[in-house]
Amino acid sequence: MGIFGKAAAERVTEQVDIDALVARLGTRKDELRALVSRRVYTEIRSRDTSELLTLQVTEGDRTRTLSPSPTPEYAAHLFRYMRGQGGSKISCKLEEIVEKAVTDAVTEFYQSEETLQTLLDGLADQLRNRAEIHRILEEELRKTGAYARGQIKDALDISERTTVAEQLADQLGQGVVNVVQETAVGGALAALLAKALAIPAVKVAMMKALSTVLASAAFKKILLVVGKKLGVALFVKLALVKIVGVRAGAMTAVIVIPIVIWFLVHQWQTFPEKVAGKVSKEVADKLVAENDTLAKRIATAFVAAALEVLDDLLEHIHDRLLEEAS
Repeated sequence: MGIFGKAAAERVTEQVDIDALVARLGTRKDELRALVSRRVYTEIRSRDTSELLTLQVTEGDRTRTLSPSPTPEYAAHLFRYMRGQGGSKISCKLEEIVEKAVTDAVTEFYQSEETLQTLLDGLADQLRNRAEIHRILEEELRKTGAYARGQIKDALDISERTTVAEQLADQLGQGVVNVVQETAVGGALAALLAKALAIPAVKVAMMKALSTVLASAAFKKILLVVGKKLGVALFVKLALVKIVGVRAGAMTAVIVIPIVIWFLVHQWQTFPEKVAGKVSKEVADKLVAENDTLAKRIATAFVAAALEVLDDLLEHIHDRLLEEAS
């Protein structure tokens, strides 16, 4: 990093209340729920029944694809899928479609400007108000020798300089915050950094950093874990039981298979819309309930990226202070 080494950055990170940032993200849960529900509904509704109800049946080392048809063989396998029993492992294409829709919606939500602004506002508040962060900033600046009679000039107008830090450093001649031995330099620096978070160029840098996190293999693995915890397969099976019209006490093959065949003949056209309506809301509600795991990972990555961007700025402030002190 810039004037702060890895240890100092870790100290600052430890003082940032990640749970408070997660709580901030929680204020947007209605937007997340609506986005997930809408994306799941749209993805299901845009497919036809022949795709949605395609089954993958694995028996031993053999896997085969069963396209939906009003036949006893397919109806028997769909019955086993709904019941979750039998000697074969069966999955439904609808599960895959829903899981991908959820992943796309979550990624879109965390890449949005509104989500980024929520995180920026939360971090700015903590920079301004957390005394321990102020103390660490002051200690680290003392170590660099830059804590001397001089000025931290605070102006955040952006020029056409190459980097964010250069743009800010170029404007240090405007707006003065005096820093002498008796002044709370840590608080002054923290306030400057909090203001820097509002600069468009900083937001662009932060968005790029978040996009990198969201595209990483590690984050995708977390999404997969959350997807499994959502229990998409269970939601799909419950929706099928309701739409097919099978009562809980009648889940036996001899009763259900004829019902499934009737369903495939008479509700083929209306199935996508019906299942989209049932599954989209249930999955969205569950995702919001399980979202803290994702939100915490995003907030942690955001703080790390923010400190890297802000430390670049501090390095330029440090150099300017040394110039003024000499």
